[in-house]
Amino acid sequence: MGFVCLLEVCAFGSTVRIMPLGDSITRGYYTGVTASTYNGYRKELKLLLEAGGYEVDFVGGEEDGNFTDKQHEGHNGWHADQAGTDDDILGRITGWLTATPADIALLHIGTNDILMEEENADEVSDILDNIFAANSNATVVLALIINADPDGTGWNSNRYIRVSTYNSNLNVMAEARIAAGDDIILVDMEHGAGIDYASADMVGFHP
Repeated sequence: MGFVCLLEVCAFGSTVRIMPLGDSITRGYYTGVTASTYNGYRKELKLLLEAGGYEVDFVGGEEDGNFTDKQHEGHNGWHADQAGTDDDILGRITGWLTATPADIALLHIGTNDILMEEENADEVSDILDNIFAANSNATVVLALIINADPDGTGWNSNRYIRVSTYNSNLNVMAEARIAAGDDIILVDMEHGAGIDYASADMVGFHP
């Protein structure tokens, strides 16, 4: 059987199933420019992949956006782990992957944990455990999460520092897992995505 290499990830078969996974930054957020469409990064990514000739299928139990193939698992206000509540990814990821299996997960999580001062890279590692348990051949594109608009409501210098510290801890955790054989691609969304945090395109901590 032939295989296609997608963004340095090789997967057997013709269509690569991708699960966008995280909080409102994954779901999308109303910018105030047009009617609320909640595309997030997903629409632009889908267009870029299609333009590159890749056959992909976004998967998940949620649907938002004004484009086709708009499935995802992005949930407003959710945490990496918030046991005993209805808003934690760790407690639900296995069920989601059972319902909609994925070859690749795009994981950006931690902003709401930082708002509550409960961020923990080990919780993200637990999510990774569940992803690889569901599919040992999965690839996870793991974000070092974005920071925020300096004037964002509820954001302050302490939280800026916490984002950077959290990202450092994510990096250490993920590099150890990569060294042990996990298929993880780290993406530095805080510093490497060209985000202008003072731009009007930032709405609080939503790009």
